[in-house]
Amino acid sequence: MSDRSPKMPRRFAKRAARWNRLLVQCGAKPLDDARVQAIYERHAERQRMADPCAGCLSVTKAAQALGTRRSSLFEWLDREGWLHRTFGGGRHATSHALSEGWAVQRGKGAVSWPQITAVGFQELARRLGVNPEADPAT
Repeated sequence: MSDRSPKMPRRFAKRAARWNRLLVQCGAKPLDDARVQAIYERHAERQRMADPCAGCLSVTKAAQALGTRRSSLFEWLDREGWLHRTFGGGRHATSHALSEGWAVQRGKGAVSWPQITAVGFQELARRLGVNPEADPAT
């Protein structure tokens, strides 16, 4: 396991080493590095698919990536029906934005906040006339 991929977290590599020790103790052939990497990649893909918030951005990060002010983006999102104000002054994603996949609501109960999905970021960039290929990670 010394040639583990840099993508694979140390925790997963340790778990794979433990699996290999158990396989050897049972008299079975241990997994080679390529097989462990393939298992990890399938595991990581399932984790990404299970998490609807994976790859989402806060409105602040989206504003930075789009080169606009946070307050201006919040105003635009409110005006276009992506977000709405709650009684306590917070914001929630509208059912339209949620159904289109443009936003998700993070957190539970009273402590929750909207985030922009990758699809929503591309739609924002298109509607605001910013480079639609803009990378939200920058």
